[in-house]
Amino acid sequence: MSGNVRERDIQRFLQELEQGIRDINREHINALIPALTRETILSLESSVARLRARYLEAVCGIQGAAGGKSPDPATVAVLREKREAFEEVRKAHEALLYAVGRGYVDISELKSGE
Repeated sequence: MSGNVRERDIQRFLQELEQGIRDINREHINALIPALTRETILSLESSVARLRARYLEAVCGIQGAAGGKSPDPATVAVLREKREAFEEVRKAHEALLYAVGRGYVDISELKSGE
């Protein structure tokens, strides 16, 4: 039975820790970011989609431009730049959605009373 009590104590501790983490994140994030809207999040997704399209356009352009040969270093550098931009904004979008999902940031459409 003492094993069960210990397990319950650990679970309670983890829940309290999770609430503390949520409170800390909400405090810091809400101090810097006002309540988000669906449009804010979709606008960022639109940026991700544009960067993805530009990166894939560059990828598809390599085959035709290189004529079956390896692309030159300048082409690879442009490709890398487009990939890094896409990946960075995609990761930012994922971080934002993670924060929303964890309740770290307010969504104006979801505020009580609205």
